[in-house]
Order: sequence, then structure tokens, then C-alpha cells
Amino acid sequence: MFCSVVIIGIVYDLIYQQGVLAAKVNDTAGVYFVPAFTGLFAPHWRSDARGYFFTMEYLTTQFSSVIVGLTQYTTAAHIARALLEAVCMQTREVLDAMRADSGTTLKSLKVDGGMSASDLVMQIQADVLGIPVIRPAQLETTSLGAAIVAGIAVGVWPNLQSAVNAFGIYYPNY
Repeated sequence: MFCSVVIIGIVYDLIYQQGVLAAKVNDTAGVYFVPAFTGLFAPHWRSDARGYFFTMEYLTTQFSSVIVGLTQYTTAAHIARALLEAVCMQTREVLDAMRADSGTTLKSLKVDGGMSASDLVMQIQADVLGIPVIRPAQLETTSLGAAIVAGIAVGVWPNLQSAVNAFGIYYPNY
């Protein structure tokens, strides 16, 4: 478990601190990444899968610790971009599975959380999905929602509407 946490920390560090690096290239130059450090979850449910790099011609259902498709021309920027694109492709896989199960097609995707802070990731996500990606001003809306629910539970607000009304907007007086 500790190893997974360290690896995830490294990945998020790459996303946040090296986002500029990934933006230096327009594509991955044929490098692809499967983010399966502790398994490949929804919608595949393969706990035995592990992350690796591959090129499209080597894509199979077999997962192992292998790096292929990297050339002498592959840069750190290509790898960083491949990582970001992989996260966006995972989101697409989950949404495709949801569409197949429900028959409902999304017209937009509302996002929040740490990765939504990256303009590049949000643009890649919109391009991969082919729909608008909507990011709120308050990125950590999950935490905000949990705080509101907790406040209602302990009596800070009597109901959801009063909690929503408690958050005002203040404008300059000039």
C-alpha cells in the first residue's frame, strides 16, 4: 500500500509540476501509458494489471511490467503528455461504459478536484470526450459538499437550501 501511495504521489507531482513540460508537445509521439499501478479498475476490473508503456501495434489484453515504444526521440514531455492523456482516456472508458449501460449520452462533463486545476488536462479531456468540460471556480467541491452535509447533520444549517444561502457573494463598493 505504501508503494502505491508513493507512486501516486509521484504521478500527481508529475501532473502538477510538470504540466508545463507536457504542454511543450502537441502529442505523445506514439507513446501510450496505462495507469494501472495497483490494477486496472472501472470498467475493466483487472486487479492483476500493472502500468506500462506501449505502442498501439503492441496493445493486447496482456498486462505486464514492460516499457516499449520509446525511441531515442522520445522526450520527458512526450511521457508526461502520455500520462495526462491516459487519465483522460480512463475517464472516457468509464463514461462509454455508463452510456452503454444507461443509453444516456452526456452533453457536458462537470469536473472538480486536483487534476481539474490543469488547463491542459481539461482541454485534453474535452478533446477526448468531444463535449464541453465545465470546471467550477471552487475546485474542491467534493470537500465543500462534505462540509455542508456535516454542517446540516450537526445543526449548523437546518437544511440544504439554508446552507446554500449561507454562501454569499461580495462585490467591491466602488
